[in-house]
Amino acid sequence: MTGLDAKIKEGYCLTSQDLGFVLSPILNSSGRMNHAQLSIRALLSTNQEEAQILVKDLIETNQQRKQLVRDILDQVEVEATEQFDSGSNIIWLEGSWSKGIIGLLASRIVNEFDLPVIVISNQNQEEIIASMRAPAGYDFPKAILAISEITKGGGHAQAAGFSAKKDDSKIIHKRFEKILTQQKNLFRIKRKTKLNPRYQMKCQRNNSKKT
Repeated sequence: MTGLDAKIKEGYCLTSQDLGFVLSPILNSSGRMNHAQLSIRALLSTNQEEAQILVKDLIETNQQRKQLVRDILDQVEVEATEQFDSGSNIIWLEGSWSKGIIGLLASRIVNEFDLPVIVISNQNQEEIIASMRAPAGYDFPKAILAISEITKGGGHAQAAGFSAKKDDSKIIHKRFEKILTQQKNLFRIKRKTKLNPRYQMKCQRNNSKKT
């Protein structure tokens, strides 16, 4: 990337932290804002002047992305709080947001409420796209497999996503509420029945004395 080469030639020392926490978000921001070609053009440009202009555009796009996420968070936190206060076992948020930022929203919300969070983008007229995050103990892939209305889905236990027909949104919401509540109750029972490590050692010592 010519713009980056210029910085290195000026004596800028590039670190792994720069790549992970500075450059990656900037490069990803154009895709999150539905302008992925901007990052590609910046990376492939061989003209230094053009590359520097493109990099400035990328930085500006990243700032716009940050502000957009902050603005949406202010809105959805109110709704998430209402769901939490009503006793819901999951946080379900749906809006006409870009699918590129729903993962960021889910990650922020899950840290605040310690409940499974499902953020839905309904920009498409026929399809919904979801990004999900959950605390330890939940298993999203198992839940996804149990819901026949989901047309495509996958991911990890605490971070996953899916797509489905827009008309099935309400029934999918209900199914996730039921399944994830069952998962919550199950791992709570497991935690309660698991012996304290110190008590386990005491039992082992007592049993060894008897033999």
